[in-house]
Amino acid sequence: MGATRRAGRGCVAIWRRCAAGHSEGASSKSARRAGGSAASAASAAAAHGPTPPPHLAAPADPVSQPAAAPASRPAMSLSGASERSVPATKIEITVSCRNLLDLDTFSKSDPMVVLYTQSRASQEWREFGRTEVIDNTLNPDFVRKFVLDYFFEEKQNLRFDVYNVDSRTNISKPDIATMQLCANKLDKKDFFGKSDPFLVFYRSNEDGTFTICHKTEVVKNTLNPVWQPFSIPVRVLCNGDYDRTVKIDVYDWDRDGSHDFIGEFTTSYRELSKAQNQFTVYEVLNPRKKCKKKKYVNSGTVTLLSFSVDSEFTFVDYIKGGTQLNFTVAIDFTASNGNPLQPTSLHYMSPYQLSAYAMALKAVGEIIQDYDSDKLFPAYGFGAKLPPEGRISHQFPLNNNDEDPTCAGIEGVLESYFQSLRTVQLYGPTCFAPVINQVARGHGFKPWSRKIPHAVEQLSPCATTTEPTCHNY
Repeated sequence: MGATRRAGRGCVAIWRRCAAGHSEGASSKSARRAGGSAASAASAAAAHGPTPPPHLAAPADPVSQPAAAPASRPAMSLSGASERSVPATKIEITVSCRNLLDLDTFSKSDPMVVLYTQSRASQEWREFGRTEVIDNTLNPDFVRKFVLDYFFEEKQNLRFDVYNVDSRTNISKPDIATMQLCANKLDKKDFFGKSDPFLVFYRSNEDGTFTICHKTEVVKNTLNPVWQPFSIPVRVLCNGDYDRTVKIDVYDWDRDGSHDFIGEFTTSYRELSKAQNQFTVYEVLNPRKKCKKKKYVNSGTVTLLSFSVDSEFTFVDYIKGGTQLNFTVAIDFTASNGNPLQPTSLHYMSPYQLSAYAMALKAVGEIIQDYDSDKLFPAYGFGAKLPPEGRISHQFPLNNNDEDPTCAGIEGVLESYFQSLRTVQLYGPTCFAPVINQVARGHGFKPWSRKIPHAVEQLSPCATTTEPTCHNY
C-alpha cells in the first residue's frame, strides 16, 4: 500500500431513502485519500474526526449486498448506540463520487468509501461499513449500499471517508402476506379421539435445507380444521424469491411434545398468491405411508381459502412521498410560570444557560425543522398583557406581525420569544384553546403550503385541549 495523502477537491453524492450525512475525514497508512467532501440534505450534521481504521483492506468481492455493522460488535443505529428495543425504520444510503483526485501514476484512482457513525454518549466515531472498490475511475457509482436504523427523534451524525486503495487482497417495502387455510379428511392419529392438527411453514435455503418460519395454532379434535387467518412478512416466507420452495408440514399435536406427522406438501409464494382469485387445494402426502401402501392416495387435503398482500408504509415512506411537517409553537406567558427575573421561573433567562422553555423548544425544533422545506414556523404566545394598553391576549404572534406570524427557523422563534418576554407582562388565565383551534382550522398558518400534518409544540405545563375553555390558576 502506498503512503497516505489527503486530497482537496471532488464531491460525494449521498443518494438516500431519507437521511444521510456529510463530512471529510482523516488519513490512513494503508490507503491514499481519493479526495472529496460529502453533501446531503438530512438531519445528519457535518463533523471532523478521528483516525481511520488501522488498515483498509477492501472487501473481497464487490457484490451488491447492503453494508452492515461488523459482526464483532452489536448492530448500530445511525447515532452509534448499541442495538435497542425501540422499533426503528431501515433506510438505505447509496454513494456516488464525482471529480475525485487522481492519485495513481499510471492509471486512475481506485476509490472506496468508508462510513462512520457517531456515538451520542462518547461522540466517538465508529466504522459502520464500506463500499466495494471500483478500479480506475474518478466518478464511481458504488453498488454496495448502507442499511441503517433511522430514529426520527435523534440528530444522527454520519461521516463518509473516501480512499484510494492501491492494492487489495433493492430494499423492498415490508410487504405482509395474510392467508387462511383449512383442511379436509386428515388422517386420524389419536386413539380416543380424532386429531389435533396444526401447520408448520418452512422456507427452503440455498443449500437444500429448510428454515421454519411460521406455526399455526392447534385446532383440537377434528379432521377438518379451519385455522385462523395469520400474517407473515413476505421476506420471511420466501426471502424475496417468489419461486422459492415453501414446505408445509401437517402435524397432530400431542401433549408430551412428540407430535405425530400427518403429511406434507410444497408450494411457493407465487403459487400462493394465485389464491387471491380462487381457492387452491393441496394434497397432503405422507412419504412413508405412500411407500408402504399401494392404494395410498393421500392423508387429506389443505385448502388455501384466502391470500392477500399489503404494504406496511413507514414514516420514511411518507417522507419520501413528499410529506412535510408543519411545525407551530405556542408558548405559555401566564403568571403561573413565575417572575422571569427569578431563577425559579420557567422563563428565567440566565446568562449561562437557556430557560426551560427555550431548551424544550430547541430540543424539539432542531429535529422537526429538517422536515419543513421553507423552515418558516408560526410562533404564538398566550396568557399575557400586551403593550401599550395592557390588553390580555391568548393568541398573539411572537414576532409582533399579525399578518405573518412565521419565524425563520428555530433561531428565529427563539429570538422572537426572547423579545416578547422583554415586552409583555405575564398574566393569565391559562387559555390555549384559541391557538389549538387556529391550527386545527388551518387558518393563518401558511395557507399557500401543501404540507399535510401539523406538529404542534404546546410549550405549557398544562394538558392541551381543543375545547374553547380557559382555566384559572
